[in-house]
Amino acid sequence: MRIGLIVIALSICLLVRESFEAPAKSPLKISISVSSSSVPTIDTAKTLSLAKSLSSHSWEWGTTIQASLEVNNPELSVFSTNAFPNGKVPIVSGTGQKIDALAYAKQKIQTNGPALADGAGAIGDPASLGVGAILLGSATSTKNTIYKSAAQRQLNTVLAAPKFYNGALSQRANVAELWADNMFMTPPFLAYSAVAGNNVTLLRQAISQCALYRQVLQANTTSTWKGLWTHIVGQESQTLGIWATGNGWAALGMVRVLATVKNWQTSSSWSSEQGQLIQYILEIINGAKAVPVDPQTGFYRNYIVGGSNSQNNNTVTWFGDGAGTAALTAAALRLAVIRPSLAPQMISFAKPLLTSLAKNTNNDGLLSPTVNPLDWYTTTPFTSGSPEGQAFISMAGAAWRDCVNAGVCSSTSRKS
Repeated sequence: MRIGLIVIALSICLLVRESFEAPAKSPLKISISVSSSSVPTIDTAKTLSLAKSLSSHSWEWGTTIQASLEVNNPELSVFSTNAFPNGKVPIVSGTGQKIDALAYAKQKIQTNGPALADGAGAIGDPASLGVGAILLGSATSTKNTIYKSAAQRQLNTVLAAPKFYNGALSQRANVAELWADNMFMTPPFLAYSAVAGNNVTLLRQAISQCALYRQVLQANTTSTWKGLWTHIVGQESQTLGIWATGNGWAALGMVRVLATVKNWQTSSSWSSEQGQLIQYILEIINGAKAVPVDPQTGFYRNYIVGGSNSQNNNTVTWFGDGAGTAALTAAALRLAVIRPSLAPQMISFAKPLLTSLAKNTNNDGLLSPTVNPLDWYTTTPFTSGSPEGQAFISMAGAAWRDCVNAGVCSSTSRKS
């Protein structure tokens, strides 16, 4: 792992049926207008294409698969109100090759080992490919049974991870260590596996993991930015900085778990658990809202508060990071749709960030600057393209489109 739009320029027609069989299509081009005088655009065909071509690690492949589902096949995403037809994981026709995300996933998933990809010492990262593997395993072709078995082995591997003192599942294979990044990897996979196996206990475990990670990683402070998370706690790679991308990973992971709970018929009435997850996500968003962005880029700084190892270290003025900013933007917009009563504050948070993301994305779809995904300590902005940053900005585009289509972002007076 890393040692680092309100005009819609198209209409979307989704064909919903029991068995999803859509021809391969290009990612949707999403146009954002935040005022009558400013209509920045983000071409998600380009941003997503770069995410695919730049990705070379397990977590990057998994994040790109998720981004492709949200951009190209939102009916298959957990954010769809019909995410689980008849209470089950969607049945994909054939081998899934006609679904962009799954065609990509098939190129990356290993089907003959305990994990879906080489985690390079991380036990959580390969789990990011788990949703793709489960969807492939649901396909009607008998050739795809290997993916179902591979997803089950990945689940077993994750559940056997070293545990932190409070029972939180480790991100690392050889030591109990908690990374904010893992919130996007493990809990959403546990939740989706729960639906696939009709396992309520496993879904509750996914929710519990969010709480256990928060217990350890949420910064202990009474400052106005309280609610933000530190990056890593553990004996091997500990870094207590308030890392923007880490908070983005955590918020996006928890909103995916929340969507799974809300959209699965079996758990849709779990109001207490949904409220708990909403609280956790809001804590991060509200913490970020209390901190000014970098005036040059309009992004949250790589370390939102302080420095890489301490929230009190202000010796470095960190650069604006598009990756973490895009992740936080996507999470806020998803929450706006899941809980429309929160839409006014979520949209007021997300709109300026969407504008900044558009302004800092070039004609090739490259978002810059970002943090170096393999070196979050460096003070040099990364400008050659972050795979996860490209996936995050694609997710932000899809989240804005879905928010507008739901009538939430176009009218914030709607209540849940």
